[in-house]
Amino acid sequence: QWTIRNDITNVLLQEGVFNKFGDGLTIYVRSRTPAGELVGLLVHDKRTPSRAVTLMAEKGALVYTETGPRVLMINGNRQEVTPGTGKLSLLYFDSYTVDFATATGVKPDRFRDARERTLSELIDVKDGEVGGNEYRRFKVELHSRLTSPLYNLGFPLLAACILLTAGFDRRGQSAQVLTAIGLMVAVQAVALGVSNVSTGNLALAPAIYIAAIIPVGFGLWVLARPPWPRRQASAVTTDPV
Repeated sequence: QWTIRNDITNVLLQEGVFNKFGDGLTIYVRSRTPAGELVGLLVHDKRTPSRAVTLMAEKGALVYTETGPRVLMINGNRQEVTPGTGKLSLLYFDSYTVDFATATGVKPDRFRDARERTLSELIDVKDGEVGGNEYRRFKVELHSRLTSPLYNLGFPLLAACILLTAGFDRRGQSAQVLTAIGLMVAVQAVALGVSNVSTGNLALAPAIYIAAIIPVGFGLWVLARPPWPRRQASAVTTDPV
């Protein structure tokens, strides 16, 4: 979530053109590999007018830090002309980073919502540290994360219940597959609904665990119980003449 929200630079950083960011930062990228590596980098940084800097590198990548996105440049050089004397200063480097924060207006102290927080942050948050609404969102997010592994077990169990307990059909199991999918969608909808309701009233938070446990318990019960008795075709016998 945090990466997607802060990935504006990745969208705007187009290949083969001079990309301008804010007031004074221009970046050129010759190409981009399928893995996301940037090839052929040229950066002109004049955000400090008295110290304009030009950087070139063989390759690089976009990296994300707590203070915002940055361009990591590998195997290149840094060129700077000293004002007044016109003397060129050339520095070769193995790695160098260019900060986007001031160019893109990204604020490092931006408030991160519940989905962007780590599990420890969700556990340690106090009611007085954030507003009442945010505190409830933090706690609901915590409960949702703790129960998410149960859904990873419950969904396969539900699918197994439908597919393994159905009788053999020469026409295939399309109906059973659609039933299993519909059942899992319904369970997910209930989970989302319970989370939304609990955000308004934390007293309902135990329902988040109940909604996650029911599919697991139901699936284990169906698979563990004896099979339903099936009708056996009655044998037709004839008396000898």
